[in-house]
Amino acid sequence: MRALAARAEAARKDEAHTVQLESKHAQDTIYNADQLAAFKTGIDVDVRAELARAERLHRDTDSRAATYRAQAQADAAARSDLADKAAALDRQLAQGLGVVAELGGHLRRRDAEVAALCSQVNTERRLSGDDHDTACTAP
Repeated sequence: MRALAARAEAARKDEAHTVQLESKHAQDTIYNADQLAAFKTGIDVDVRAELARAERLHRDTDSRAATYRAQAQADAAARSDLADKAAALDRQLAQGLGVVAELGGHLRRRDAEVAALCSQVNTERRLSGDDHDTACTAP
C-alpha cells in the first residue's frame, strides 16, 4: 500500500510539474506572439512612413526637374553673358592696342620733327656764323 501511495504521489508531482511546464510554455508562447506582433506593427509603421516619403518625393519630381532645368538655363545664360563680356573686353583690348600704336607713331613722328627742326635751327645759326650757339644737340 505504501508503494501504491508513493507511486500515486510521484504521479501527482509529475502531473503538477507537467501542468507548471505547460503553463510556462503557454505564457512564453503568448509573450513571443505579442513581441512578434509589436515588431510587425513597428515595421509596418516604418514601411508606411518610407512609402509616404517616397510618394512625396515622386510627386515632387516634376517640380524638381523644372527647377533643375531653370537652373541649367540660368547657368547657360550666365555663361553666354560672360562670353559676350569677354568678347567685348577682347575687342576693347584690340582697339586699345590700336590706339596705343597710333599714339606711339604720332610721338615718334613728333620726336623726328623736333629733331629735324633742332638740326635746322643749328644749320641756320651756322650759316649766320654763330657756330657755338646751338639750339640743341642731335640725339
